[in-house]
Amino acid sequence: MRATAYLRNLPESLRERVSLSAVADPSIENRDFFVSRFGNEQTVSYDSAHDLLNRETADALIIASPNHAHVEHLIPALKWNVPILIEKPICISLEDCHAIWHAYQYSQRPTIFVGFVLRYTPFYRKVQELVQSGILGQILQVDGDEIVGTALTSVFFREGWRLQNSRSGGVLLEKCCHDFDVLSLLAGAPAKSVFSFAARTHFISRPREEQHARFDAEVTRRLALDYGDAHIKRFFESTSDESVYNERSEVPDHQSALVEYENGVLTAFTVTFGQPRQTRLLRIMGSNGLLTGDIQGSWIEVDIGRHREDGWERQRFEIAHDKSGHNGGDSHINDAFWAAVAGNKTDVRAGLREGLEATITSICAEESNRTGSQVSIRNARAMVFAESAPVSIDAMATQRVAQL
Repeated sequence: MRATAYLRNLPESLRERVSLSAVADPSIENRDFFVSRFGNEQTVSYDSAHDLLNRETADALIIASPNHAHVEHLIPALKWNVPILIEKPICISLEDCHAIWHAYQYSQRPTIFVGFVLRYTPFYRKVQELVQSGILGQILQVDGDEIVGTALTSVFFREGWRLQNSRSGGVLLEKCCHDFDVLSLLAGAPAKSVFSFAARTHFISRPREEQHARFDAEVTRRLALDYGDAHIKRFFESTSDESVYNERSEVPDHQSALVEYENGVLTAFTVTFGQPRQTRLLRIMGSNGLLTGDIQGSWIEVDIGRHREDGWERQRFEIAHDKSGHNGGDSHINDAFWAAVAGNKTDVRAGLREGLEATITSICAEESNRTGSQVSIRNARAMVFAESAPVSIDAMATQRVAQL
């Protein structure tokens, strides 16, 4: 369902030049539907990504498989040496992070885009512009909240691979690596250490009269998700009748993380499910200013201390964006990716290194929640980016698949 965004939002200038040469998915229904929407009679269909990667060639590759499968798809894809767009997160373990980085170092290092659409949104681009202008002074604290509304709460607590940490990597990795990426960007330094707490206190088995009716299956089927048109949503999103008030999902309904960055900037981040509306909230405290923002509300406010007197002056920015999805980020990441495919100069706002950094932070945060201890991101980073003996891409891919 997410992969459709990269073909729905093709730049107008390239629509006549781009065709879907091949698609891989274990589900024949998914493949046939995808080809009917975006392919033609020449499009080849595979039930195995490995068959596609070994038998086909193309000018670009999009990897939108579930999180746990990314490593087995990305490593052999490197030998294609074409622009690759891989959905976030990069992978779900530090060992896989190391394997991917090592394989990339001994490849021809193709251009890799990670699906961090927040970096491409007008909202966060404006925030970054304000931070870099120095108007806030020295940055001290960068806090964020991910407010998960009814529709996405239903996705995480009802069905699918996201219910299992062994496939998703945990909610901070699956849902919030976006946030750790932009928080690090705004902090201006790599993350150093993290401490995280999680709890599940509402979405548990409880009497019907204690359940919120807006999570009933017949209601959530009608809700919009940021994944495409209504026809695409109806096909790919088969909401079951199972209640979100069950014990199958391993997802907490709220989680917090405290992050320390190498330059002394601190972060307090929370994700909370079951909220009436979907948004992300941001607060940046500098030595001379306070920035607050609401991405769904499309506004940013900056309070700047007056010169040589008490009080402040407020500036408000209304942020416009298109309707492509993810607060306008979908069209911008598409423009950047397809420009690379066409051989034009482009803006890779989040490449492999940035994708791995956010993945490492998220994995360490999940480890902190499991152990109840502070976890060193610095040590994890050193392990991931440590040098290893040269090995061919084919040998790495074979070894990694065998291990999986």
